[in-house]
Amino acid sequence: MPPSSSAPDNSSCYNFPALIDFAESVIQDSIVNTLEGKEYDDKRVSTQTNSINSDISKQLSASCPNFKYLVSTLIVKTSEDKPANIVQSVGGTWTEGCDGVVDLTWESESMSCVVTVIGVLQ
Repeated sequence: MPPSSSAPDNSSCYNFPALIDFAESVIQDSIVNTLEGKEYDDKRVSTQTNSINSDISKQLSASCPNFKYLVSTLIVKTSEDKPANIVQSVGGTWTEGCDGVVDLTWESESMSCVVTVIGVLQ
C-alpha cells in the first residue's frame, strides 16, 4: 500500500530532513498495516518486526534511492496496569542537512511499537 503522504521530489532525495514527513507517513502506514487490530503475540513479534522493517526499507529505497536506510523496530507488550515506558535514543556521526533520523511511536491496548529510521546519503 502506498504511503498516505506523496513521494518526495528528486531535490529532496539529497536531504533527509526534507524527507521526514514522507518517512513518518511510510512508517505509520507500515505499522498500521502490520499491527492494527491485532493483539500482542510472542509468536508473531519477530515476523511483525521483520515485516515492518522490510516494508519501510523497500518503500523508502524505491522513493529515494540516494540514501542507505537503517530501520529498527521495537514491539513491547503492554497492558492497562503495566504501560510501556520506552526511552530510546539514537546517536551517530553524520552530515547535518543531508543525513538524519526519524522516530515514531504507535500504541494499542496490548502493545507499543517504536520505529527508528536513519537515512545516510550514499
